[in-house]
Amino acid sequence: MERGMNQPDPAKSPRLRRGNALLIVLGSVVLLSAILLSFLTSASTDLIVSKSYQQTVQAKGLADTAVNLVVGQIRKATSDPAKAWISQPGLIRTFAAGATSADGYYKLYSAADMMPSAFDPAAALGTEISADWFNVPGQYADLNEPVRNASGDARHPILPDPNNLRDAGGNAVVLPGFGMDAVAANNSANSPANPVPMPVRWLYVLEDGTLAPAGNPSGSDYPLANPQGKKITGRIAFWTDDETSKININTAVGDEWNASPNAVDGSYWDTPRTLSSIDKRLAGYQPRAAEYQRYPGHPATTYLSAAFPPGLTRAELLQIVPRAEAGGSQGGTISNYNSGTLDPNPISLDKERLYASVDELLYRPGSSSGNRADNPLSEEDLENAKFLITAHSRAPELTLFNKPRITIWPVPDNPDDRSLYDKLIAFASTIGGKKYYFTRKDPDSTTEDYSGIARNKELFDEVLVEDYAEAVPPGFTESLKDKYPHTEALLTRIFDYIRSTNLADQYSGAEPYTKVPTTTYLNNPGSGQVVPITINGHRGFGRFPTLSEVAVLLYSEGETTSGGNVTTTMRAILLFELFIPAMGYADCYPDFTIEAEDLNNLTISTPGTPPGPAITIFPSGTLSFNYRDGKQYPGTHERRWGGWMGPNQLLQNLSNFNEYPFVSTSSFSMTRPTGITNNRFRLNGGTIKLRIKGGSDYVQNFTLTFPAAANIKMPVRRIPWQNFASRISLGVDNWFEFIQGHHNLDGGDVVRSLEAAWYRDLRAIALKPNVPESDFIPTPYYSSDRKLTHSLRTGLGFMYAVNELDNGHSGGMVAKSSANYRHSINSQLLRSSRPNVHASSLSSTSPYWGSEGARMPASSGQGPEGDWDNGVGLVPDGPYINKADEGSIEQNAYFGFEQTPPLGSFFSANRQIPSAVMFGSLPTVNISGADTDANSRYCTLLFCPNPASGPAHPGRSAAYPDHLLLDWFTMPVVEPYAISEPFATAGKINLNYQIVPFTYLKRTTALRALLKSSRVIAIPNGSGANYKDESSLTTGGPPNTFTTQVRLPVNADETLEDFDERFAAGTNKPFVSASEICDMFLVPEGTDLSTVKSSWWNNYRMTGDNSRERPYAELYPRLTTRSNTFTVHVRAQTLQKVGVNPDHSRWIEGTDKVASEWRGSYVIERFLDPNLAGYTDGTPLDGSKYKYRVVMTRQFDAVP
Repeated sequence: MERGMNQPDPAKSPRLRRGNALLIVLGSVVLLSAILLSFLTSASTDLIVSKSYQQTVQAKGLADTAVNLVVGQIRKATSDPAKAWISQPGLIRTFAAGATSADGYYKLYSAADMMPSAFDPAAALGTEISADWFNVPGQYADLNEPVRNASGDARHPILPDPNNLRDAGGNAVVLPGFGMDAVAANNSANSPANPVPMPVRWLYVLEDGTLAPAGNPSGSDYPLANPQGKKITGRIAFWTDDETSKININTAVGDEWNASPNAVDGSYWDTPRTLSSIDKRLAGYQPRAAEYQRYPGHPATTYLSAAFPPGLTRAELLQIVPRAEAGGSQGGTISNYNSGTLDPNPISLDKERLYASVDELLYRPGSSSGNRADNPLSEEDLENAKFLITAHSRAPELTLFNKPRITIWPVPDNPDDRSLYDKLIAFASTIGGKKYYFTRKDPDSTTEDYSGIARNKELFDEVLVEDYAEAVPPGFTESLKDKYPHTEALLTRIFDYIRSTNLADQYSGAEPYTKVPTTTYLNNPGSGQVVPITINGHRGFGRFPTLSEVAVLLYSEGETTSGGNVTTTMRAILLFELFIPAMGYADCYPDFTIEAEDLNNLTISTPGTPPGPAITIFPSGTLSFNYRDGKQYPGTHERRWGGWMGPNQLLQNLSNFNEYPFVSTSSFSMTRPTGITNNRFRLNGGTIKLRIKGGSDYVQNFTLTFPAAANIKMPVRRIPWQNFASRISLGVDNWFEFIQGHHNLDGGDVVRSLEAAWYRDLRAIALKPNVPESDFIPTPYYSSDRKLTHSLRTGLGFMYAVNELDNGHSGGMVAKSSANYRHSINSQLLRSSRPNVHASSLSSTSPYWGSEGARMPASSGQGPEGDWDNGVGLVPDGPYINKADEGSIEQNAYFGFEQTPPLGSFFSANRQIPSAVMFGSLPTVNISGADTDANSRYCTLLFCPNPASGPAHPGRSAAYPDHLLLDWFTMPVVEPYAISEPFATAGKINLNYQIVPFTYLKRTTALRALLKSSRVIAIPNGSGANYKDESSLTTGGPPNTFTTQVRLPVNADETLEDFDERFAAGTNKPFVSASEICDMFLVPEGTDLSTVKSSWWNNYRMTGDNSRERPYAELYPRLTTRSNTFTVHVRAQTLQKVGVNPDHSRWIEGTDKVASEWRGSYVIERFLDPNLAGYTDGTPLDGSKYKYRVVMTRQFDAVP
């Protein structure tokens, strides 16, 4: 129907328009409301998220507060320059000079009293951790409460249950030294949810930063030490681990853990000293360059495999360790030579970075070829080991009084002569421009390396003598100077030992200190020789000969008979036996001069009363002979390694008889009636003077008096064509025939000899600038009618003897008992030293001629047995100074006649000299004192608990044991990277493994990993006949009869019992110095601690001082009592009090709210700036000089 013209349009109706508007407005309102609601909801969520984030940040800030608190504790504990400090898991202690116990305790965990005045950790467990700690959650927090990992599995954040370890297959795993004591009900009872709890006190943080521990609660109401009612903002609980109590995965390598205890392969290596099977294998299977796990004393010898399940192979171990690769001797299984050719089997080190954390063990980078090998470790293996290993452990290289240690590696004074090793070692030994290492430049001067090098003089005079020697160490009551008033003399010997190390450096870029030996006759005499240093009248040893015996030999040129009388025509020669105390590689080719005066005082005459007219047998005036050594020849029984030098060595390089001046210039004769009873003559004796000169300097003066001998048989010419001139003129290439053809001492010759007194140490004699008459005595039977009475011998101990000894004795080197008599004619080693020595006391014999005299005289008699060394290889035992071994790669190394210096494929600084324990054979006698036996006794520095003399040894003085001297020195480790940085070294293990306050936790794994690579050297009584018998080495020779195992694995369980005793309640005697390892007995496998401490060593008295101390030389450089690296395990919570006007002096557990929590750990490190400005000698590098950095932060997932 059509709408009329006057009818309105419904769409334009006002009512409809108003309805539409209403709908639009309502829609807009709804939309705006939705937007506003969404905005408000979003804002509320953002606010919640922001608050949550803020609370997390606040919780993290509280955790940072815990770290700062720990840093503050460490800084305070280490900043007193007058005190020593030591660290261990959870605790730092300080010691004042001369104090016998700690005087300060700084807890590194949250406790009610952070710095108690007295503290015994083993006795304090019950007071530190309440027996019902689990029921007071407002007072204690369990830092090891399980958390969830990424897979949702509950894992303990610090350590797993050591009594319930499982591998990836679910099999039980036992890791050495890792365990937990049964926790007593009244002593930190286990929580129901955690078998391995680590509860510590909550410290409540107030708004001004004040910390308030909670008191004992009333129900859930915990009173706080907050009398002013300051607002509670949070609470923190923390405990700090000492990273040096763990095995460093960046330095440790070692070998397979479960190798046979009698195997020689692995990380063990040492200089051979006997003919045992293991010693011969050590010689033939030497470590190559870059095989650091076999370098004695290197951190790489520590067994990383101790932290992982048994079965980890050598190849798998090398696969996971950075900067270590297969090759070389492969753990002592690959010989030095392959089919007669030297086989260096070089090792190509990888270029991988070091691990930043232990977690990275699961994600080891691929090899250099780009291929990733299968990882031998599982996630479970790493979980089991995480409390035992670390990627960051570093210990300070400072003395107990926080002053720089002095490096024992000599550095060339000219920087252009330094190798890369030298430069790295020098860098690690420098702080603030001050050098703490000795340099050298002239081996032929007695003064230049001291007075000619200003820094050497400063270090010696101002640092060692005037500072370190006068300090009284903590725990002891004397200084070194108090114990040894002649300290300067002792330090001179140490200085010269350092100066005389590494004499034939073959490393690229190095300039050898002495001449390099060659194989050409007479080339480079003086190679391997160092003239002793003289400092303020005190002498060192250098590497230089002294006299050990002087003999007058008279030989017959023939007899004539006329009118019933017999006229014997004779000549005389003066023979010298020399001795170099610095025995060992490298070869030594001496170049020195002997001068003699007053030889014309020696005369002979016919016997009778009165005797006949005196006949002069030597020329008058000053006679001089320059000895310039060349090569040696096989079959001579000589070596060029130091030790004894027989008379033939001085004669070997003569082109004619007249070059040797100590002979009769013309024949002399004596006429006597015929008849056997009249074939006698008298040696009238007399005093002569001798001088030994090195370079342009006189080194020693000797005054020697030959006594009269009234009834000696006349010499007889046994070989008609032979006179002494023709003996010498046999020629250079035949000089060894003096021994092999027995031409050296004919049976008809007469010899009278003066030898170094058997009760006086040859080392003491070698130190004397002016040697008194009393140091030399006639050999036994000197006054008898026997022709040959002497002790002359070759370098290997063989007698200069003849088949026909005229029923006599050749001096003191031959035993009275015929059963023990041996001489060199039968190519057998001298089996006895002096009468009744080893034959009576050891039911054995020894090739060390002076062993009877190796005593420390006492007023009541000879005193206890003294200190002497086992010789290298076949070299006889004797009074040596334990020279650092520079090595040899000769095919018959250590048992042959020559030395081939190790080249780059075998050379290493750390292999030569692992630590200052090498000084242990330096004598401590005061040669400047009265001329008494006591001042020339066999007494050296003591660096072991088991000297031959037992507890009577002066080195064991309770007031100042000798081993404290070790604290002054260090040997930086610079391979395969700079493990040592300026005055800090990575990979050291802390002797103080006790975990505070959780003393029920046991973690000795790192020390066991350390001990695994060591062996106890023990040579049993009864070994003298064959333990150095070279006949078994000759082609077609007899089999080796010495089958004794002389290098015994360490029984860690028994050894560590002694450590536990020190930490026990009531004893509370932690290790203050790492040198105290020298007080601890190492127990060999097969015996126990009690036996070793009481009587075991009585059966092994053939063991020399250097062998007794050798394991300590390898252990000491890898040990510490102080740490630069710590891990702080933290649990931090932000808190909110509930209520309008809350009481902040109380905390209501379960009612008041925990707003947020942060759990995790921080690895912190203290370090020195090597460019420390203004540093001066004598200034302690205490805590105020250290800076701190956080190396790594790790957050744990919270338990849902």
